[in-house]
Amino acid sequence: MEEHFWTSGADNARATTATNAVMVFPYPPGILQGDQIWTHLRERTGWRSVVMPEHEIVGILRDAAATHVNARGTKLEMERHRAVAEVINAITAGGNSVRRL
Repeated sequence: MEEHFWTSGADNARATTATNAVMVFPYPPGILQGDQIWTHLRERTGWRSVVMPEHEIVGILRDAAATHVNARGTKLEMERHRAVAEVINAITAGGNSVRRL
């Protein structure tokens, strides 16, 4: 499914991605959200193909959730970190790492 997302064309990728989605790319550009993603991919990427097994994606997402669970900060920051961890865990719990809650 992940491979299909990246190889089925920009129009399909954009249509199947949440409007305010967040993607993390190697630095630079780092973390992009919404239309920033598509601007970056259209103008700056030199990628020709992307292949990543589902289990690797799930592992990365689980690491990200654990980072948010273990984060420190103010009460508000901690609430935000917990909320992000919950969303990530909901995504991975369904057995599909992308685009489905």
